[in-house]
Amino acid sequence: GRLYHIPSDDQTYPFVRESIGLSKGFTSERAEHLLVVFNSSGQKRHLSLEIADTPLSTTQGIRPVFSASPAELKSGKIELDIAAESLAIYSVECGCDL
Repeated sequence: GRLYHIPSDDQTYPFVRESIGLSKGFTSERAEHLLVVFNSSGQKRHLSLEIADTPLSTTQGIRPVFSASPAELKSGKIELDIAAESLAIYSVECGCDL
């Protein structure tokens, strides 16, 4: 797979991981894109991730997978809230190629 870092601040670390199927336990040849967000802050955070000039610019949908609140696509951005000192994982539906 591949990894793409998304610019943020010094208390959050968002990245996208692309995995291609047909490995053990996978049945699809389609790539899977997961947005993983770490929040090291002691407080809940609202993030507005700029994706217009990234491989995620073709994102059509995003859904929570693990420990994540709903996220929204708004004008070239992914908007989400993340709990204090936590990790959130989202599935990204896009025709992107990292």
